[in-house]
Amino acid sequence: MSHPEERPEGASRRTHHTFPLRVYYEDTDAAGMVYHANYLKFAERGRSEMLRGLGFPHSRLCEESGVGFAVRRCSVEYRAPARLEDALTVDTRLTDVGAATLQAHQQIAATARCWSISMSSSPASP
Repeated sequence: MSHPEERPEGASRRTHHTFPLRVYYEDTDAAGMVYHANYLKFAERGRSEMLRGLGFPHSRLCEESGVGFAVRRCSVEYRAPARLEDALTVDTRLTDVGAATLQAHQQIAATARCWSISMSSSPASP
């Protein structure tokens, strides 16, 4: 993925992606706040949509080359809880792309409030 000649025709070279989402009842705990583990699901959706936008949907990678991504390392700093019906954005920036790895920094932010959750992840190496 690090070499432009390996990209599918028409694939983007962007290293930043924004994915909007809304907090649903299923995402929250009894107090109406997003359960902490669900932020990892939101981040996964953001990474998946970024890869799809770059021309590398998971399904095609698996079918054509047997390649799949697994998060090897993730650290999260929670600053404030998202709540039921909040509009959020998952901003994903690729920070390093190697021959068999990629690293991303992700930030989940409420669009109506000034807070965010920062995440860095490193997919597993083969």
